[in-house]
Amino acid sequence: MDPLKELMREVHKAMSSRHKPITLKGLPLPRAHHAKSPYTDPKSWKEGQLILLMHESGQTLGIFREKFGPFGVRRLSPEPFNELAALLSDLPMEVVTGLHWLEPTTSKITPVVYTSLERKAMQARFHELLEGV
Repeated sequence: MDPLKELMREVHKAMSSRHKPITLKGLPLPRAHHAKSPYTDPKSWKEGQLILLMHESGQTLGIFREKFGPFGVRRLSPEPFNELAALLSDLPMEVVTGLHWLEPTTSKITPVVYTSLERKAMQARFHELLEGV
């Protein structure tokens, strides 16, 4: 018998009797193992001090709270800037580098301007390619 038809027959049998698990070649399907990560548990993170984050360009990125997690991992969570502005003088400052800290910027696309000689050369090449087809 065709293995695909045999498999479909097993599936139909299992679906008709819902209390039985679907088996392939006599083995039950493995159960999904859901391991809980220690990083997702908020109880495993301990709060640290507030930090003023500055970019090397001089731009202020805001106030962040340090959080220390399992295995010595450090995370910075943004804090509301306006509520804590009075504390700026007392906060330790960290300087960070790299463009990934800054908001993405887009530059205007400058249109390409072709001379009339370049346009004529492109048109001639275009027609040459069309004639070759």
